[in-house]
Amino acid sequence: MTALNRQEIESRIAELQDDLLSSFASQDARARENMGLETVEQYNRVASDDAKHLERIRANMREQHGLLVELAEQGVCVPSVGYLVSYDDAPPYAHTIPILLMHLARDDYSGHTFDCIASALGIPEARIHWDELVRLFKTTDVTTHPQKKSEIAQTLGTLATRKQLAEVIDILKDPSHGASARRQLAFPVLKSRSQMALQCRADLRDDPDIGEFMNRKKLFADDDD
Repeated sequence: MTALNRQEIESRIAELQDDLLSSFASQDARARENMGLETVEQYNRVASDDAKHLERIRANMREQHGLLVELAEQGVCVPSVGYLVSYDDAPPYAHTIPILLMHLARDDYSGHTFDCIASALGIPEARIHWDELVRLFKTTDVTTHPQKKSEIAQTLGTLATRKQLAEVIDILKDPSHGASARRQLAFPVLKSRSQMALQCRADLRDDPDIGEFMNRKKLFADDDD
């Protein structure tokens, strides 16, 4: 793929997107046929909803176009960023993590695209970029970009091992990061049997934002190495 020129890359991306959209449209059509819709009005209403769903997918693809081209230039040609983690035939992409991080740092994407980028970064190879992800999390404003902050928190929670547990706890105890992001970041603590994690749960038992969440969840598992 890296041998292709820009025009060839864009043509290939468009081809993959058309194939994916056609697949979605076929799935929607089969689903409508199996719904047992009794009137034309019901059918038309469901068909309209399906059409709106496809248009949202097209809008996401348009928004992600520049990123998709950059990925394709590195040999990772996919119709959408979400494809990286949603389909078994997605190409290996760990070598594009710096590109994904650069785009995660932007503030002009929709929540859906931030979700896709953050999810794609939840792979073991991204752990070497832990400090950069923490920096992005801390500098993302919870008021203006709450979903982005929560998505980064989820990625951190996925990547965290016992080596990062103390740092996770320090962040988790800071209420300025918002309840949603803190809940996403809580899972490494909830999965750990360590004394540090147990103490953190005790400390946050009465936290007004996440206390109930911390008390309710019991996810003990063996700590990651």
